[in-house]
Amino acid sequence: MKPRVPYSEEVAEAIIEGLIDGKSLRQICLEPGMPNKSSVFRWMDANPEFATKCARARALMTDDIVDDMVVIEENTLNGSVDPAAARVVLASKQWRAMKLAPKKYGAIKDDSDSSSLKIIVENAPDAD
Repeated sequence: MKPRVPYSEEVAEAIIEGLIDGKSLRQICLEPGMPNKSSVFRWMDANPEFATKCARARALMTDDIVDDMVVIEENTLNGSVDPAAARVVLASKQWRAMKLAPKKYGAIKDDSDSSSLKIIVENAPDAD
């Protein structure tokens, strides 16, 4: 069991930097001197400023994921990355970006359904 790590600005900043660098919270918490995930979640609940910084860091991480996708695409096109491997990695990164920032990178939902037609009949003759 990990020793308890108390909240400090230094540890909080290390967590935020790790998130920005693309590490998952799980990866960060496995590092020496870092708290366990449940502690970080408690810190977020108790400290709205820290929670906001974590959310912002995740948004920046998502932008970095998308930037990585561009590099993988370029490397695939120039022949330095196998297309089958690129497909798997790109699909994974796309899924992660969509989950981390659905408003920015999620699937576009089109609510306009042009395939239906509504017919209103007024003053129809009575059927006897």
